[in-house]
Amino acid sequence: MKGGIYFKKMKIVIKIGSAVLTDRNLKIRKDVILNIANQVCELMKMGHNVLIVTSGAITSCDNKTYPENLRASIGQLKLMSIYSEFFGVFKQEIAQFLYTHQDFKGRRREYVGKTLREALKRGIVPIINANDAVTSEEIDALKEFADNDILARDIVLLIEADILFILIKEKGLINYKTKKVISELSFNQASQYVKDNIFSGKRGGMRSKVKIAKQLWRFGVKVKLLPGFKKDIILRSFKDKTIGTIFKP
Repeated sequence: MKGGIYFKKMKIVIKIGSAVLTDRNLKIRKDVILNIANQVCELMKMGHNVLIVTSGAITSCDNKTYPENLRASIGQLKLMSIYSEFFGVFKQEIAQFLYTHQDFKGRRREYVGKTLREALKRGIVPIINANDAVTSEEIDALKEFADNDILARDIVLLIEADILFILIKEKGLINYKTKKVISELSFNQASQYVKDNIFSGKRGGMRSKVKIAKQLWRFGVKVKLLPGFKKDIILRSFKDKTIGTIFKP
């Protein structure tokens, strides 16, 4: 593929939300994970380092009567078995990392960074999720992770990534007047297309992603929203700049 972005070896973070990973019946979409695994392996062949921040652990547990932290414990095993199976198709080694907000403070943050960089150095793809299998106090603190948007931001800053791809169910950020995807814009422009107040403190959603984009701008990190259901969407977005929405620093 042509495009200057391919001539620079990058550190890439891909964030996958539950809305992309699950179907209407809240079952994990294996076809989506297989397609993502294929794209990640293609990026690795090009010399890029790739990390995945994934949701879907709680959804992967079929028993809805269990409390969320127990469902997360059961579902995380099932979710990782799917990732392991499909990355195994391409003979790509992966590693599971589960973090809480405390892991990004003080000495623990240094250790997290050291371990992730070691994985990348050895050609391993880290699969990262929030550790929901914790105490009720920790679960309350984890609410700030906003469906892993903030976790993805923390990972980007920790490893000094070049770009964050956020896979969403929409085609990108939509101009509600024209009903068309906005391919490129600034933060000030973005805020007017998000219906709710992006600083309202609610969890997840588009306002969370716009807020994350603004925070990463200061560090020169690009953020791109892409429709995660589409085949080879990450690879295609490098060649076709009109796919998705990019927030440029």
